[in-house]
Amino acid sequence: MKKIILAFVVFIPFYCMAQKSVVRELDMNLDGFKYPYKVAYLNLAVQQQTLREAYMDVLPAAPNGRNVMLLHGKNFNGSY
Repeated sequence: MKKIILAFVVFIPFYCMAQKSVVRELDMNLDGFKYPYKVAYLNLAVQQQTLREAYMDVLPAAPNGRNVMLLHGKNFNGSY
């Protein structure tokens, strides 16, 4: 039991320090987030507000004439 407690006391600070280098601060637009594809923007006027919609247009290697549009929102982003 002492070895387990010692392991937590010794390794947890190193684990936390390693995590700090991975964490990036992002604003509400997720500027600085690395998406898998190029992000483009569409300016919209909705309910008397000017909005900026972000989207990724991913072209297939071999088009088959069909389209798929995936929508997301709330706390989910389009990177996955």
